[in-house]
Amino acid sequence: MVNPTMRSIRIQDYGGDEVIDYQQTPFETVVKDVDVVIDTVGGDLLERSLKVLHQRGKLVTVAGRVSPDLAKHQRIQAVSAGRAPLENLMRIVELIEAGKLKPVVGKVFPLSEARQAHEYSQTGHGRGRIILHISD
Repeated sequence: MVNPTMRSIRIQDYGGDEVIDYQQTPFETVVKDVDVVIDTVGGDLLERSLKVLHQRGKLVTVAGRVSPDLAKHQRIQAVSAGRAPLENLMRIVELIEAGKLKPVVGKVFPLSEARQAHEYSQTGHGRGRIILHISD
């Protein structure tokens, strides 16, 4: 079931083959054996994401940290993009340029509306990245 207020998308255009309504179904109850999770939210979503990785899977987070002991215990590789080497970021750029990773822009705010952008981000219902546009 997809939220009717969302614009129509083809999940296949983003490399997916199944839609999960996160308001109705916790993703970790239906997703398993994932190779890579890229976490941009943190908190309990980061912890829940650990459950969907297969052994030797990789978790990349820009919003939190996974303790090395927990990663070792779960036999996964955990990387925090906050301290990731430049090569990791360049690899993401390569994937985007090759069309294998397609970032989605949800909403663009002028810098003067940073507060509104933050408030919007806290609703948890935005689809895609929230961009602050800094004009010249």
